[in-house]
Amino acid sequence: MALDDQMNKEKELKGKVKTTIKYVTEPIDQLELIDNWQRLGLAYHFQTEIRNILHGIYNNNKDDNWRKENVYAASLEFRLLRQHGYNVSQGTFHQFTCFVVHMHDLDT
Repeated sequence: MALDDQMNKEKELKGKVKTTIKYVTEPIDQLELIDNWQRLGLAYHFQTEIRNILHGIYNNNKDDNWRKENVYAASLEFRLLRQHGYNVSQGTFHQFTCFVVHMHDLDT
């Protein structure tokens, strides 16, 4: 009986997480959620949700202001998309390297 209770509790918690995901709408928050699931070893429970989130982020590059000036956001997106088989260019980081070179030139 205890095993059945544990399995029911697991299903209940997974259901709550899947419902909560719908309220996480900012791309950076979605990427951090996926990253946390992976680090905790829970990602296998949410493969469909992860696939849907990454697909949406990959195909929706219209509103990319959230990553333009944030190297953390750009690198997290790059890593997660690459890990899941998306073709993402290293050119994503060009704007950051240009900024660093420019700042270095100002110091000299």
